[in-house]
Amino acid sequence: MVSLSVQGSICTIKVLGFHKFLALKNQIEFDKKNVISIKVAEEGLHPPIIKAPGTRIPGIITAGTYIGIGKNEFWDKGNSYQAIEIELKNELYTKIVVDIDDPEAAINLMKS
Repeated sequence: MVSLSVQGSICTIKVLGFHKFLALKNQIEFDKKNVISIKVAEEGLHPPIIKAPGTRIPGIITAGTYIGIGKNEFWDKGNSYQAIEIELKNELYTKIVVDIDDPEAAINLMKS
């Protein structure tokens, strides 16, 4: 689970609780101008195959950095269906998929 805040054009995703250990990351920052799209994540979405570093227990949690051809993604997703998917350009990550308490509120915050 994460929290999302926006200050000016900088978005900060903070990884909460034990998930910091599983994802091996405390937070991610990126510029709103580099957001290609943001939406509620679809059920059944999967990360690229190579975990570098991170934790994956199928059906329970996917947390950390995952890479593929032309992809560098950050995931902190359990088996809940309250997640957002953010596609980025010109940032460290090409995609971020994270569980969040209120996906619609997070999307509206990012778009404001």
